[in-house]
Amino acid sequence: MIKQLDLWRVDQAAHLERRIKDPHGTPTYPAHKFQLKDPLLRALILADQPSPGGDRELKSWVWGKALGAVLLTWFAKRALDLYRLPYHEDRLLSDYLGSEERAHLQQLVDTLTPLRIDAIAHELRELHAHTQTCLAAKGLTHVQLRRGVRDETFGQLPGFYGAPELQGQAGQIVKLKLAAEMLGHGTVQFEMDTLNSWGDDGGYGHFPVHLHRRVAAADVLYCSTLLAAESRSAESGEWVVINRHPAGLVEFDVGDIEFSINEIAVGKILPSEKEAMVFMKRNQPLVYRSASDPIFDLNDRPHLPTSRSYRWRKALAEWLLKRR
Repeated sequence: MIKQLDLWRVDQAAHLERRIKDPHGTPTYPAHKFQLKDPLLRALILADQPSPGGDRELKSWVWGKALGAVLLTWFAKRALDLYRLPYHEDRLLSDYLGSEERAHLQQLVDTLTPLRIDAIAHELRELHAHTQTCLAAKGLTHVQLRRGVRDETFGQLPGFYGAPELQGQAGQIVKLKLAAEMLGHGTVQFEMDTLNSWGDDGGYGHFPVHLHRRVAAADVLYCSTLLAAESRSAESGEWVVINRHPAGLVEFDVGDIEFSINEIAVGKILPSEKEAMVFMKRNQPLVYRSASDPIFDLNDRPHLPTSRSYRWRKALAEWLLKRR
């Protein structure tokens, strides 16, 4: 696995040496660092940035998939001509928006003129092009990365590192891998968002499930080392990768899915080949969107944190299914 800190370590050291010898003539940041200009775009990508508008703090991409991730995804789609099929949008873009989040979003939208929207999209295209140039300079056409998948009960069990209970995405991916192995399938598919964080270091090593993937350089939007920012503003070893599939599907070799679940827990997941066949039939590909339409089979779907509105819609959909 190639680490970005190793890739540009020599460049960083050479720049620092030039700064020491010529403190007034050398730019603050080395050539491989991209400086984000628009305050909103900075707040969407970097942590610890001033609020770009509105009276609430905007959670950036670094702090999880909240409103900042929604806006960054929308700008990336506009900038790079990324399109999803109807009813196949990212989970956050297809979910219910609470009244406070809606008000905050409106405050931000009010600051976005058509010219500024185009300028932010242009800056994101420049960031992507800069990333491609830097990776090509290192002779890279692909990078090997890893992504940790969090169990929903993570952090809620005694000792913080307690055994996961196979809830949410982690549990469903483990079940999918075991079913595929039991039935002799070499690959599985499941949904991922348009933008996803991957890593090249030991970050999130305590998560129970890890995905490994060889990512094309062309699909890397940026990595944290290439951003001109304070170290605390970007997550070390992070690569933000584009998923271009119009339905959001990503295919994995079964061997590229690893998990750390004890044998007793595994034995309770799929006790028979018949159950594996049923699970694969209903969950290949595995869907994570919070579909409220009763034509979708909601059984075996991950139990994700949801709003009151979605819980009501899900209960209604399940009731309608039982009446058929």
